[in-house]
Amino acid sequence: RLRSLGIVGQLPGFQGNVPVQLKALYNDANITAAGGTGWMDSLDPLFGKIADLWMETLINDFGTDHWYQMDGYFDGGTAPWMTSRKESQVTPPLDS
Repeated sequence: RLRSLGIVGQLPGFQGNVPVQLKALYNDANITAAGGTGWMDSLDPLFGKIADLWMETLINDFGTDHWYQMDGYFDGGTAPWMTSRKESQVTPPLDS
């Protein structure tokens, strides 16, 4: 119905929130528990694989004429794996 009215929908992009149980299946993945939700590091190779599957599913279900968003309101501050970097003021190079 929205498309027939010329309205473009907004769908969620993958931002790294995963079930905490995923850590048991992928022990080497950089997933930190935040309550009942897991927070996956976007630099982890598994992040890209899940993001690709996520987008493939959205495109198959809804097509490509949408906007995609990440909800910054769920940002709980500094990622746990960045704490030591932040405290030491070390910034990794972009190509690492």
